[in-house]
Amino acid sequence: MYDHLCGKVLKFADDTKLFKTVDNQQHGQSLQKNIDILGKWALAWHTKFNFYKCKVVHYGKSNTGFKYSLYGQSIAEMAEEKDLEVVFQ
Repeated sequence: MYDHLCGKVLKFADDTKLFKTVDNQQHGQSLQKNIDILGKWALAWHTKFNFYKCKVVHYGKSNTGFKYSLYGQSIAEMAEEKDLEVVFQ
């Protein structure tokens, strides 16, 4: 499944991170396609990502701030994210 994704996927226990450089509309659409692939994969295995724990953090001046969705709902955008007691902003 991961070989169909363009970008990076990090897994740790039940945590999944998907990231990619997004500096134009096409890159944003590509990352959205990856989110869709992971969502469909989860449903096919009779599980689901917890939408309410999903977040988007935009990094860098050239980031377009693309809006992402999962299961037809907009994913919340955050200024920072805490992971294993480390704050990323």
